[in-house]
Amino acid sequence: MPARNTVPAEGSGGDAAALEALGHRLRDMRRARGMTQASVAEVLNCDHSAVSRIESGTYPLTPQMLRAVERLLSLAAADGYETWFISYLEIERTATVLRTWEQAVLRRRTGGAEVMREQLGRLVAVAQTEPRVTVQVLPFASPGCAGMLAPFVVASFAPDPRPDVAYLDNALDGATTERRDQVARLALLYDALAREALSPNDSAELIKQVMMEWT
Repeated sequence: MPARNTVPAEGSGGDAAALEALGHRLRDMRRARGMTQASVAEVLNCDHSAVSRIESGTYPLTPQMLRAVERLLSLAAADGYETWFISYLEIERTATVLRTWEQAVLRRRTGGAEVMREQLGRLVAVAQTEPRVTVQVLPFASPGCAGMLAPFVVASFAPDPRPDVAYLDNALDGATTERRDQVARLALLYDALAREALSPNDSAELIKQVMMEWT
């Protein structure tokens, strides 16, 4: 996840006000452009009920969702959508496998302590109940964390013969690449990080421990 620390969420008056303000901006933009909540949900790759809660200021945003909302607002202000953004949303929607690397998500505050516990609890629940999802934690002490890698995603589309695609994120924008050498390097990097990471069971236990620290 990006290093931005502006994630509005429940937990304090300032956070709640920021979340409400962001929701109002999204609602005003949607209405000005004649968009429905369903069409916004399609762009954000979420359920339309989530859009309703975002607009009302009652939805605790994950960093990834915040990133998507802020980009949608900034691109709408510029009266258009950047190609890379639409491209990534389509990749995420059609991929059959997503290998995602995100940094420091367990301990970087995104809202208040209650929101952190809720988000981490949901992460554990998904990891333990959704057979298609595997969550592994790479401890800070591991060699793979030494370079503080930027977030990236490697998407696969099997059984479709379409080649794998990679997405790289940074503080300003993102970029997708289909260059086989770049995608292959990121896939190998992901596999190396996964080998260094804790097992799924040990990762779930660590996430539960971190949850208890958010008090």
